[in-house]
Amino acid sequence: MAVNNISNNLLRFDGMATGLDTANIIKQLMTAEKIPLDKLNQKRTLLEWKRDNYRDITNTLRAFRDQFMDIVKPLTNMRSESVYKKFSVTSSNSSIVSAVANSTAISGEHSITQIKSLASAANAASSAGITAALTGAGAAGFDFTGGSNQFNVTVDGVAKTISLRTSSAYADVDDLVNNAADGIQKLVNDAFGTGKVSVTADPVTQKLTFSSPANSSRITLSNAAANNALGTLNFATGSSNRINTGETLETIAAKLAGSLTFDGSDNVTFKINNIDFSFNKTQTLNDVITSVNSSSAGVELRYSELTDKISITAKTKGAGDNIVIQNTGGTLFGNSSALNISAVSDITSVANGTVNAGTDAEFTLDGVSVKRSDNVFTIDGITYTLNSIYNDPADPANAPVKITVNQDTEAIFDTIKSFVDKYNEVIDKINGELTEKYDRNYLPLSDEQKEEMTEDEIKLWEERAKTGLLRNDTILQKIVNDMRRSVYDSITDVTGGITDIGITTSSDYRDRGKLVIDETKLKEAIQSNPDKVQNIFSKTSAIDYSPDLSPADRSQRYNEEGIVHRLYDIIQDSIRTTRNAGGYKGILLEKAGVIGDITEFQNIIDKEINEKDQSISALLDRLARKEEYYYRMFTALEKAVSQMNSQSAWLMQQFSGNSQ
Repeated sequence: MAVNNISNNLLRFDGMATGLDTANIIKQLMTAEKIPLDKLNQKRTLLEWKRDNYRDITNTLRAFRDQFMDIVKPLTNMRSESVYKKFSVTSSNSSIVSAVANSTAISGEHSITQIKSLASAANAASSAGITAALTGAGAAGFDFTGGSNQFNVTVDGVAKTISLRTSSAYADVDDLVNNAADGIQKLVNDAFGTGKVSVTADPVTQKLTFSSPANSSRITLSNAAANNALGTLNFATGSSNRINTGETLETIAAKLAGSLTFDGSDNVTFKINNIDFSFNKTQTLNDVITSVNSSSAGVELRYSELTDKISITAKTKGAGDNIVIQNTGGTLFGNSSALNISAVSDITSVANGTVNAGTDAEFTLDGVSVKRSDNVFTIDGITYTLNSIYNDPADPANAPVKITVNQDTEAIFDTIKSFVDKYNEVIDKINGELTEKYDRNYLPLSDEQKEEMTEDEIKLWEERAKTGLLRNDTILQKIVNDMRRSVYDSITDVTGGITDIGITTSSDYRDRGKLVIDETKLKEAIQSNPDKVQNIFSKTSAIDYSPDLSPADRSQRYNEEGIVHRLYDIIQDSIRTTRNAGGYKGILLEKAGVIGDITEFQNIIDKEINEKDQSISALLDRLARKEEYYYRMFTALEKAVSQMNSQSAWLMQQFSGNSQ
């Protein structure tokens, strides 16, 4: 008797009457019945493998296109003329002038004999530090015998606690500051080092002032953790000789050396280069800086903690009115204003923070006096960078700076060689799929077959089973034929072709269309006739690419364009993710899709896989019914045998009774 838990999850007790292993018998019967299911699963698996092989080709073509036909990669974009006109540029004195060349340059030598001035941007800055001095609000006390004798001093982010004398009161404010043993100046010098912070006392007001040499450091006073003495010194905690740009304009107004007032709407308003700005007193100075810098005013506003000044610099170098400030409400700009930067209506002198005009670069190039508004400029395809003044051409020691432009043959050759190598990889990949033999003796394994094999055996089997799935595939055959033809077909208005510049097809038939480069001949062609090399590869057509071109337009475009544009069209027709007028994408995407696109799940092969899934599902239902049928038959047999056994037992009992 056997106990078998079959697919319908029923617990069956088999062979109780007959002694037969019903489950094993039915399993063997179902093995034959499952042959069509195994074949369907094999066909489904083959479709998946075939789809994945197509997608592998798609990714190979896409990598080729992205590396050599992408406009965002100008160094390798073989459709661009810049690839075929690369130049190396040398300067006889790069500390004075350096240069680079683009594809429109011409080989030759240029001379700069004088640089009278460099271009600079217009700028303005506060005439003095904008924060009020770090001075106490009133006369400082000098008796700390009560124990409240400590306060914190922070200099450029370094905080120290100062502890004043508590054993006896200081004689006066002067003694508080200058006592040689424990005056504030002595204690601060001990904490930070001599010369970093200066402490003085006004003999009339008795107020203390903390400052740094040349006002170059941020000093902040704050309460100590205990025994705070700031109140006695008449300072509020947080008092500083620098503003906090994150505070509101209203808060900052009380901390400025100049006057910051607001208009009747509590705003400050102004114009920079005719762009209007308005800020409420509840907004921060950071808001002002960020808004101005991100506007179309063309300036950059900054606050320097080092100098305690606001600076404004034009984003465009050169002479001209690149910074024009007009104060229209409140006193953020103007003489004696909050920022100490004059507006055009009240400019008096540079000392009051007026705008310093920008200057042009003035130089002599190839004997011609030239002005430019920037130190970096392009003339005749050469981009020059002026790095320093060069003012005395009459001095024999100052030889002219020579800029030499030469065609970079090696760089051009290397790019073309990389392109040809990649082309050969693509051709080899597709030809490999087309010629690989398919072995019908190796089909996808069923689950039962895998259970009887090791992992290594399964791996080797499936590697063999996956071969040749795209053998003689018509789609791939057309792609590779079109690619090979595009290389050799003549180009309208171009004399000769790729063989003239040293690129030919391999003589080995096994290479199936791979290209071979004669390095010497190609380099000579690049040097002697770069325009021809460019036209062979990247000549453009008057007709732009479109999947919906008429046959006549498509033919004209093909005949007019160079090799790389032809290859681009072929690849686009194969893997294009956009749809044509008929709603179709590239043929490989329609056939097998690509991951990351809607065709990943909507393509011809996946449709076939779905149809196989439906057939498999229907067949599984039929097999389940067939299995159930076999169990019913064997159950009937068990019942019949059981009845016969019962009758036999009764008869035996009767015979046994009669014999007595």
